[in-house]
Amino acid sequence: MIRCWLPLLAALLPALLTAGCAAPFFPLPPTVAVPAGKSAAELAGSDWTRLPGRWLLTQSAEFSFHGRKLPMQGLLQLDSGHQAARLIAVNELGIKLFDIEVFARGETVHYLLPDLARYPRLGEAVAASVRRMFLAPRPRADDRLRREATGYELAREENGRSIRFRFGGQQAQLEQIRVMAPGEDWQVGYYDYRSAGEVEYAEKILLEDRVAGYRLRLRVLGMRRSG
Repeated sequence: MIRCWLPLLAALLPALLTAGCAAPFFPLPPTVAVPAGKSAAELAGSDWTRLPGRWLLTQSAEFSFHGRKLPMQGLLQLDSGHQAARLIAVNELGIKLFDIEVFARGETVHYLLPDLARYPRLGEAVAASVRRMFLAPRPRADDRLRREATGYELAREENGRSIRFRFGGQQAQLEQIRVMAPGEDWQVGYYDYRSAGEVEYAEKILLEDRVAGYRLRLRVLGMRRSG
């Protein structure tokens, strides 16, 4: 299922080398009133990362870890129905950095550049970032709903973790995921929604892990069905 798009990845990767993360990356979102009367089920169902089918996302990104910054470009295959994603990334010279397949629980590192393998748990950190951005946890219809003037919050407690999802903007779109627990504190922000035919997606995504000490800034350059 995932293997069928690998030739497409090889064909498209060179075109990504001109892409980059232009500054400013994350402007402050406007404060606007959200539409009234949204239910938890409607909000959870609007999560763009859970669209049915398989999707191909072209991306540029910067991964910060251990005081170092790793710029990259890549292609991500997202299949939310099977809770799977696969990310292949290259650097600005076209050198392959990694090929990682991610699931709601666990990952498979198909390739990691030897120079990067010396950094402890780098592959695991990249996989965790992809998982949190696109796969798990995700909002659910049975989450607790709280309405505010400028947004909605869905929340639940799960296995000792406090999980919060914030929705805002004129269409009450997913803006933030925050997870806190003993030894765990991270959040994902979704910014600047764009339309691409039948789908709307967040153009900019920021993940910050305050415990592990890494950050992933990601710009989605395009999103389309991949079969």
